[in-house]
Amino acid sequence: MPFSRTEELTYSSADWQIMEHAFAQASALLKRSPKTDPRANRLARNVMMFFDRGMRDPDLIAAVAANREISLEFRDITEDGSKPTMRERVTAGQIAAALSSNEDDSAEKR
Repeated sequence: MPFSRTEELTYSSADWQIMEHAFAQASALLKRSPKTDPRANRLARNVMMFFDRGMRDPDLIAAVAANREISLEFRDITEDGSKPTMRERVTAGQIAAALSSNEDDSAEKR
């Protein structure tokens, strides 16, 4: 994830693993390169924001960060007077599937 050294000191390695997984998933949902897309830094900060608010499920963080990114993108498009285009949203079904998969994994570990 594109962050500075100062931010690396704030989180544990387990925290970084969660955020990096969420960032990679959100990038995939948005069909963006996590390394070369010019909006990658904004997406990474959205992932951090949701993590800082207490979310720990990387798939859920990915889904809500991707939806926020789509909303920000839509706002940016409409504020400059351009006509908005339709983008694929992360659906409630995709979020439910991610949560279900995560719950299944947790149940298997017990």
